Order: sequence, then C-alpha cells, then structure tokens
Amino acid sequence: MLYEILDAILSKLKEERFNVYESSGKSLDNLTFPAVFIDMDSIDFENLTRGKYKVILNIAIYIVVRNYRSESDLNMHMFNILEGVAGILSDNSFNLEIEPVRLVKVTNISTEEHKIQKISIFKLDIQTSYIIDKPKREEIYGDLLRIGLEYYLKPEDGVEDAKDIITLRE
Repeated sequence: MLYEILDAILSKLKEERFNVYESSGKSLDNLTFPAVFIDMDSIDFENLTRGKYKVILNIAIYIVVRNYRSESDLNMHMFNILEGVAGILSDNSFNLEIEPVRLVKVTNISTEEHKIQKISIFKLDIQTSYIIDKPKREEIYGDLLRIGLEYYLKPEDGVEDAKDIITLRE
C-alpha cells in the first residue's frame, strides 16, 4: 500500500504538469524548475485492537523554485505553487482505501546559499493513514498447503487434459 500511495501522489502531480522527482536527495543542478520532490518522512503505527493497526504515513513534499527577478517575485511564485500542490493533494484519497490526505504544515527550508542562487525551497508535510489487519492463519497458509498438478498429454497444444489438487497435512 505504501508504494501505491506514493505512486498515486506522484502520478497526480505529474498529471497536473508539475516537474516531479521521486527523491529529495537529488542535486539541484540540471533540474527543470519549479521542481517537486516526494519523500516518505516517517511511518507511525497505532494499535487499534489485537492484530489491527492504523498505519500513519507522514509524507514530505519539497517544492523548489528559482527566480531571477526579485525575492518578492520568488515568494509570490512559490506561494502560488504551494497553494496549487496543497489544493491538489488536500482531502484526496486517490481512489485508494486510505484516509484523505491531510495538510500538516509548511516549512521554509531555504538556506543562505539557496537565497544567493535565487532558489527557494519549501517543505509541505502531509499525512494519510490506512488500516491493516493481521491475516488469519488460514489466509496465510491456506494456499501453501495445496499443490495443483496439471497434466498435458500433448504439451504443444497448451490444453490441460487433467488436473489434481493435493492437500498437504499441517
């Protein structure tokens, strides 16, 4: 489910024509600006009942903007992109069995070096969650205790001529 959630966010932002990159560990050189990075920040677990957990995903969206005019132009551009990304992700469950995305906070993580390069970087923290149940023993081992044998009298025709299912003892 983790991969599906990150992939859905990535796909949605790409669909909206953002320059999206999968990891914030990427160098800022040779990027197409504005750039958006997606990273898994952390995963928390909340025990609901025995064998049932709420998985809380904390996801970081990094927005990187470069502007050559002025700092006020840079900030205006950044805030427009931030509002756009937040609007796309907020309350969206991407047709997955998850809680809708919740906006948590925005942090300016630009350094002095970034400001000299006329680059602004903001981190948008979002959160979603889903429930996992510990599967019952039968669900885990049920199919592992059965072996299906298929017999092909003429293998080249691809038609199964007979079939046996053998159930093993535990």
